[in-house]
Formats: sequence, structure tokens, C-alpha cells
Amino acid sequence: MKVRRRATRAVVAMVLSASVIPLWGMPAAATSTPEVLATGLNAPYKLTQGPDGAIYVAEAGTGGTKCITVTGPEGDEVQACTGPTGSISRVAAGGNSRVATELPSVLVGEEPFGPMAVDFNSSGVMHLVMGLGGDVAARTALGIDHFGTLLQVSPNGNVDVVADLVTFEEENDPDGVEPDSNPFGLAFDGVDALVADAGGNDVLRVTPDGTITVEAVFPATMVPAPPFMTLPPPGLIPMQAVPTAVEFDADGAIHVSQLTGFPFVVGAANIFSVSGGTATPEHTGFTNIIDHAVADDGTVYVLEFASNGLLSPDGPQAALVQIRTDGTRKTLLYGDELPAPGGVAVGSDGMVYLSVCTLCGAGQGMVWRIDPAVASDSATASACPPDEVPGSGFADIAPSSHREAIECAAWWGVVNGFSATSFVPDGNITRAQVASMIARALRAAGVDLPTDAPDAFPDDNGSIHEADINALADAEVILGQPDGNFNPSGDVSRAQVASMVARAYLVAAGTALAAGPEAFTDDAGSVHEADINAVAAAGWVNGVGGGLFNPDGNATRAQFSSIIARMLSTLVDDGLASLPA
Repeated sequence: MKVRRRATRAVVAMVLSASVIPLWGMPAAATSTPEVLATGLNAPYKLTQGPDGAIYVAEAGTGGTKCITVTGPEGDEVQACTGPTGSISRVAAGGNSRVATELPSVLVGEEPFGPMAVDFNSSGVMHLVMGLGGDVAARTALGIDHFGTLLQVSPNGNVDVVADLVTFEEENDPDGVEPDSNPFGLAFDGVDALVADAGGNDVLRVTPDGTITVEAVFPATMVPAPPFMTLPPPGLIPMQAVPTAVEFDADGAIHVSQLTGFPFVVGAANIFSVSGGTATPEHTGFTNIIDHAVADDGTVYVLEFASNGLLSPDGPQAALVQIRTDGTRKTLLYGDELPAPGGVAVGSDGMVYLSVCTLCGAGQGMVWRIDPAVASDSATASACPPDEVPGSGFADIAPSSHREAIECAAWWGVVNGFSATSFVPDGNITRAQVASMIARALRAAGVDLPTDAPDAFPDDNGSIHEADINALADAEVILGQPDGNFNPSGDVSRAQVASMVARAYLVAAGTALAAGPEAFTDDAGSVHEADINAVAAAGWVNGVGGGLFNPDGNATRAQFSSIIARMLSTLVDDGLASLPA
């Protein structure tokens, strides 16, 4: 058995199509942070919502004890061990239970194959696709005919082969690259099944009688070879498409996402719209998409297994990205927030479901649920309703825990980027920038700041921030330095920011923030201590851990965005500000 396409096997996926109210109903305490619905899963891949409203998830399993030696993706010899450890789990109120068990599974090295996706036809009959990552000879070597097929699971528990997908690939090879099949995605168009074959680089249509036709083929594209490959000019190599998921929207249109093959070029993965056998890029600029889901309102959720590319020396950084109906994009989860994801789905309740820890080992897989309409930072919720705040377009904020606040502050018109796509979240914020951001926040909240305040400082003449500096100095929100200058390009400390926003609230509300208890141990004796305690009590600032605030540390652009978003949220709660039109 020779597994040729590492791209078809390097990641796993799941998807959820929804049509009825799930058994849980709405969560008692809605949250955008993950809520664990199921644990103890073995390599969970794609999910779907069944006719009963429960979530069904395909588990590829843990292989078994029958082992053979095969050629691995790097040309080395690895063990492929098979056994009946694949399954389908039903996740509903009260936990999860396996409704189909003893399905074939194989562990090739550390990569599991088995049930990859599950879905139901219009008659409510469960179907699943079985992965392979090879050809007929590979399946023969494993000795299990169910790999590389579409299976039907009858209500009585019988499992029958509907279509032999790997044999179809062997006999037809639609992409012309050499036979290689790895069925990876499944969605039903009423009675017909559509299967995304990541190995075959195509989407296949399967009728109930098992007839297979090609719905669309995704050709390879020529891309620059990675630096470690020495090639003569122009130095291009073919990168295979590797379709990983197929999905229908509310109107019945077909959408297909791709992982891409080696060399996994960053930004080269797309979601395609498929019509009449033609695949047209619909959403571009993604990287290594393992799955996607389309909500009833047209919102798309894209799951990148490695948003930084599978060849990144930093290791894969997964991302869950929301494409809003206005076309803007928002990162909901990133990196360590999303361990080894397998797939994404949207339920009929509007919740987003994820399988995670797909490659963490036996029994480590989970199903999560998040509410995309709830702010992850409750202190910003009133000013930053996620379903109203559009994406900002800043490509560099995804790794930041402050990304939601940055996009909210941009929506309010309070913060600007260095460019249309760059915010530099970890950069230090200057005193002049803070002045302008606070001034914009106050104006957005309805405060009538003067536009022609007296010149307050001699060292900001000609600065684009001068008018805002003068306005805030006139309102006594900002103070100069002992030498009478403002030092507009100087960094601003965390303690100074606390005092500035506390005084800004006083201007907006006409009353000071309530005094707070001693919040931190390292600001004793600071002239800013009372303000730090007040803004901490208001929920606007957090410490750096261990009861410390680091008052003399420089504030970053991202940190200040969260503080200003929380201040605006308090003003909204107090009836002193209204959301942007």
C-alpha cells in the first residue's frame, strides 16, 4: 500500500446540515466561548443534524491490531493497523451514545481513516463515507472492502455498500493525475449523495441505485516551489486542489471547499460554487480549509486546519472564520483556542458546532458548540453585538485575544489601522493616538467636544492629532508633562490609560466612575491608583496575572481597543450612547 498524497490525509473534517430544532433547545447561558457537548470520541470527523434534531458525528476510530507495512507520505515505511473501531455517535441532551459501531478503521502511522462524514437522505436513512487515501491495491492490501465507499446504515443496523468510490476512481481517474481516492465529505441533495473525494480531486454524485457520475473536477494549479526544492526557472510545481467538503445552501446551491495539496500555499484555498459541472471560486484567500458550513441566512463558517500553512515551522494554527452576508470576515477562534479541529457545522438553532482534538489520540475527541451572536468578552457586549459588528479587514488581528474589540472599535469609528489590512495589534500606542481614539469615542457617544479648543501644548503643532489633543486638554481628560509639553509620539503607560479613560467617562456621564476596591498589589502609591481601581471595578481593565497590573508597562494598540470598547459598552448600558447606525 502506497499512500501518495499527503495532502489528502494530513487533516480531517466534519460538516452539519440543519433543518429542525435540536433536542437541547437554546443553551441556558448563551456564550461564544466553546461549550463541550460530547467527549471521549475517537478521531471525530464530520457531523450532521439528523431528522430527530440530534447531532451525528463520524468517528474514524483508532485502527486495530491487524497490521501491515506500507509506504508512508515521505516514502518511509509505516505500519497500517486495521480493526473495527470506527463508529457513528449521536450527540444530544444528556450526552453522546454510539449508534453504529464496529465500523472499519485503519491507522496509517498516526493518521486515522474510517468513517469520515455522515448525513441523512430525504427519507431519513443514515449514510456515511469511508476514507482511504490510496487506490484499489491499497484497499486490497488492507483486506477490508468498505474503505473508499459510500455506505448506508439501515434502521435495523445493517451496513450496506451503496457505491464503490475507489473503484470508480480507478476506472475513470477524472482528474487524470493517477488513481487515488479518499472520500472525505458528504451532503445529500434529497435522494442523491454528493461526495467530495479529496484524493480524486473531484465531487461525485451517487444515485440511490449506486450509479456514480462526476459533478465537478478540480484541476491542479501551478505554484512556486518551496525554497528547499531546487528547480530551474520558472520554479513552478503543480498543487492539487484536494476538495474536503461539499455543502448546500438554503437555495440548494452547491459549495465545495479545498485543502490544497503540497506545497500548501498560504492564501491559495478557496470555496467554490459549483453549477452545471463548472466550479467557480466564490470565497478566496483562505489556507488549508478542512471544512465549511453555510447557515440558512447565507453566513459561511470556514474552518482552516492550518491558517498559516501546513509547512509553517510554527506548526498548524487553526482558525474558524465567519464570512458575513455583507462579505466581511471575522475570526471567531484561532490557534490554541481550536485544538486539531475536524469540522464545522451550523445547526437549525443558529449555533456553530465543531469537532476538535481529532488527532489528539484515542478518546480525546470532542464536540463543541458556540453561539456566534454572543460577545466573547461580556464587558464589551452592549457596545459590540457580534451579529451587528462587521469584519474590519485587518488580516493581522486573528491571533490577538483582542480581535473582537478591535473590530468593534473600528465599527464605532474609534480606531484606524496602519492600512486597510493591517492594524499592528501588539504595537505600542502613542500618547497622541490615545488622545484621538478617546476623542472619537466621546464624539461617537454623543459628547460635543470643541473643534477649535485653545492650543494646549507647543510640541504637537502640525500633528494630525493636534485638534483632538487640544479638545481633550480643554476637557481635562489628558494632562501634559511637567515641562509643559505633551510628548505626542511617546508611549503611554497602562496606568496613564486608566486615568485617561476614567476622566473620559466623567466628561461623558457628568459623574465619576464609582470607586473600586484595591485591585492590584503593584500600584500602591501611584497617582493613578484610584483610577486603576475604578476602571478595574467597572470591568474595563484586567491585570497581567498574579494580582499585578504592571502600571508602568506600555499599553498596546490591541489592549487599548478592548479598554475603549468596554468604556463604550458601559456608556451604552448607562443610556449615554447608542450603537452606530
